[in-house]
Amino acid sequence: MAKKKESKTEAQKQVDAFFQKTRFTSEELRKIWNLAKSHRIRLGSYRKRFCTACWNPLAGEIRINNGFKTTVCKACGKKNRNTV
Repeated sequence: MAKKKESKTEAQKQVDAFFQKTRFTSEELRKIWNLAKSHRIRLGSYRKRFCTACWNPLAGEIRINNGFKTTVCKACGKKNRNTV
């Protein structure tokens, strides 16, 4: 039997509930990312909480310069830039 497709509001609730957690793995994040993309849900400020290269929660050295917040990922060393 085919899997029932979720509605966009149910998917939005799942995304919001996921990002309420303080700890998550890169595999869990990829599943939520794909769910959001499949329902055209924008992640907005949630994107600032994880590294764009390795998908791990963003933690590391933080610098603020010229209106940008640059965070260096502890896991892979990539510099993630976000507006302040």
